[in-house]
Order: sequence, then C-alpha cells, then structure tokens
Amino acid sequence: MSTDNLKTPFAPKDITRRDPGLFGLPPEIWISILEHGCTFSSSIFSSVMLNLIKSPNINSTHLVRADILYDSQNTFELARTHATNGLAQEQISPHEIYLPNYNLRRTIIRKLIPRNPQLDAPLLQTCQILHSTPSPDTERHLIVYNPHTTCPTNLPWYHPVVSSLAFLHTTSSSSSTVSIHYALFPTHSELTPRLQRTAHQLLSTLHKHGTGCAAGYTKRVHHDVIIPQRRFQDTYARLKARHAKRLIDNWVECTDPAKHVFEDLAIASFLIELWRDMYYTTDRNNEQEDEDETKSHAKTKFQGFVDIGCGNGVLVDILIREGYPGWGFDARRRKSWDTFSDSVQPKLQELVLVPYALSPSDDEGSALSRKHKQSGSGVRWHNGHFPTGTFIISNHADELTPWTPLLASLTNCAFVILPCCSHDFSGAKFRASGASTHHNSDIKDETDIKYSEKPKGKQASAYASLVAWIERLALDCGYVVEKEMLRIPSTRNMALVGRTKLGKGIDVREILRREGGGEGWVERAMQLTAGKARGH
Repeated sequence: MSTDNLKTPFAPKDITRRDPGLFGLPPEIWISILEHGCTFSSSIFSSVMLNLIKSPNINSTHLVRADILYDSQNTFELARTHATNGLAQEQISPHEIYLPNYNLRRTIIRKLIPRNPQLDAPLLQTCQILHSTPSPDTERHLIVYNPHTTCPTNLPWYHPVVSSLAFLHTTSSSSSTVSIHYALFPTHSELTPRLQRTAHQLLSTLHKHGTGCAAGYTKRVHHDVIIPQRRFQDTYARLKARHAKRLIDNWVECTDPAKHVFEDLAIASFLIELWRDMYYTTDRNNEQEDEDETKSHAKTKFQGFVDIGCGNGVLVDILIREGYPGWGFDARRRKSWDTFSDSVQPKLQELVLVPYALSPSDDEGSALSRKHKQSGSGVRWHNGHFPTGTFIISNHADELTPWTPLLASLTNCAFVILPCCSHDFSGAKFRASGASTHHNSDIKDETDIKYSEKPKGKQASAYASLVAWIERLALDCGYVVEKEMLRIPSTRNMALVGRTKLGKGIDVREILRREGGGEGWVERAMQLTAGKARGH
C-alpha cells in the first residue's frame, strides 16, 4: 500500500441528514454524524478499536489510561478486578443497549482515569462489540460506548455529552467505510459545534490508525515493560499532588521548573515501584496495599540509594521525603539545594568522582587526586566505592554514565541509567559506535513515532548508539539489562535497569583497557567544578 494514503487530508462526509436506519441503528435514538471511505479491513478496525478502548489517552490528553474492570472473554479477570478495585457488583454491571439488527460478541467495562483527578472524575463506561450481516455482500462491525450515567451533568469534561457513541465499519462488494454516530440525551438533543468537532477528531484518529496498520506500520516503542502502567501512574499522581506545587513555587534555577519537576516526579515514581518489586517481602501483586506498609516492607531489604551527578537535587529530595534513605552528589553545588528542608540539605554534597578503578595500585584512588588536594583547590573527592547493595541512580549523569555499570559491578550494586550525552571513560565527548556483541538495542531513534518507517541503511542516531554502548558495558559486567521507555517529558527517556547479575562478568579494568582507558579524567573532572552548571 502506498504511503500517499497517509498524507491524504482527512475529509469525512457529513451524514447528519442520512437515516441512521441505513446503518442498522434505531432512528428514534441515534443520529449519524460523519462517514469516510477506508482501505483497511474489518479485522484491522477491530484491532485498532480494541487498542483505543484500552488506551483512551490516544484520543484525549485529559486521560492517562483505562482500567479494564470487566471483559466477557475473561470472567476470571472480572472476579480478580472486583477485589482489587473494591467495587460493588452493581457498580460494574454492564450498561448495555439493545440493537435488534446486531449480534453482541463481546462486552468490556472500563474505568476512564483522568490525568488530573482534582479537576475531573473517573468514569465507568461499557464498550459493546457487535456484528451484523444485513446482506450477503455487506458486513458491519460496530463498537458502542455507553457511559454509566443517565444524567448528562454527571459527565466529566473529557466525555462528550451523549448517552452513547458508536463507531461502525461497513464492508460491501464495492467499498469500505468507517462512520461515527451519537445517541443524544433527551434533555441535550442539540448537535453542538463541540460535539461535531469531537466526532471529527475521534473518526480521524480511527482512520489514521487503521490506515497506518494497513500500510504495515507498527509501534516501535513500548512503554510499561518493567512496571505496569497503572502502578506507575497512580504513584505519579500521588507524588505530583504532594510535591509539584512546593517544588515549582520554590524554584530558583534558570531552567524551566515544570519540565524538571515533572520529569523527576515521574522518575521517582518509576523508582519507587521498581524498589517495591525488588525489596518487597509480601504479596507484590496486591496493588492496593497501604502505602506506609509498602515502605516498611521495602525498607527491610533496601540499603539506600546514591544519585551520582544529582544536578538540582529534586529527585533526591522527593525520594527522601517519601521515606527512602539515600543521598546525591554533583561536581557543582546548585542554588536549589538551599531551598530544601534541613533533613535533605546534608544529603546533597559537592563532590568530584574519581573512580578507584583508575588506579590499579591504590584501591582508594587517592594517588590520582593527591596533587589536586595539595594544590589547595579545596575540591572534595569521592572514589566511587559505595556500600554493597546501594542502588545507584545515574540520571542524565553525562560523564558518569559509562562508569555506572562498572562502579556497580565492583561493589555488587543495582542501578538505573538514563543516558543523555555521550562521553567516554576519560570524560571527553565522543560518538559511541553502538556496536553490541550481544544483541541490537530496541530503541531506533530519540522519538516515539508510531507510524513512520526508518529508511533502510540509515545510521542509528547518536542517542541510540549511546544507549547500545551503555547496554553492552552493563552486559559485559554480568548484568541482565532491562529496558523501559519512561513516561517523562524528554526524548532521552530510555532507562537501563541492572538489578540482576549473572556471574562476575568481564574484569572492569579489562573493559577500561578495551574502551581506551580513563586518562585525562581527573583534569576534566576539575574543569566541571569551575565551569557553568548544566540545567540538570
């Protein structure tokens, strides 16, 4: 199929004057809105619609996800979901409408979760999947959304003021079409401009995704591989309500507070849920367990964290306030450190890391920094030797990024790395080759482009090459590397997690020798203390 179909402007037909009965819908209840020709099959239509049911955030920025409370194809899941959501039987009973010209194939109940619970309420909605064959050469597949309310004023802002809405795929011997239809409330029977715009946007999204799938495009980036979406987003919402306003109101850096605060809130949410899995001592499947109980269980095994290259210190502040012991350091002190509480400020230190692995004859690495201490520079140093079991955070740590898996390996620590800028072991900027002796990196580019192909033979981006190189270093150190594309406001959002180690791996000094060594590290580290602090 030609990609020209993806570039054709979406121009649906107005079918508000057409009898809904022509689509098998009762005209006394329904009004037909828009119709557009399509080149994708009914199976693609069903697949796309199922994805839109599970991911309503594709259509509305006011939503983050949908929790599936019931699926008629999985009755066991219904019983389990009842328990975890604490909903009464009558609350999750399907709100179905009877359509005499269609056969019901599947029923799903979803709970729409708003992005800002303080502004919008969640909403239960029944999704009916129906089918009919009105004639030998005509087939219809219908998806109907029914909100669980009979009062239009109870609908949140993100839901159109309709009692039901339907998406229809019709296939005949000569053509295929997709169309959208409304069932209006008796008290709100006017087809307003907003309802018309909503119909256009909803049908446009369906048509775009269906056409993309028919052309063979697949989503290359997958989120929520390590931590389930629901757990991450619920924790993020909690942390955002607790910390966002305080951190933004007290912002003293020159950088954008919203970008940095929300990014670090998201990273903290991921880490808290990751640590829950790593250090939990009870049933980790119980998502509704009390928050304080979760922390107390985690702390029984959690040995603390260190944020190397902690920058503005926001991530350290959030994690400590949430009850997780740890600290962070950076080559340059930030103004924001002085805005934190008296309990957090001592946990942020101005230190330069000189890895002791650079000095084969001196485990403390002091031989490399002695001349700088004697020069009276006043610089404080850390040798990179952390207590066994410490969780190392390397969040856009730049020069420290390639050192992270090596330092973790030497002291048997777990880690998370969010690569950003590419530096070698001497601290110099360079472009990583990205060559991996283990397997190719999943990341193809810096952005999550759902329906665009990368030309064959095109060189991987500098970021993709950096991620592949850091992954190879971690694998060489013996770690099982897990990857997650974090939901953060940054294109550099790949997280590499090393929480499991298989064997000793390659000797760290052998890796250093293979990668060109670290000559010049101390001199470049000293330059960091005198240079301008970066945004992070």
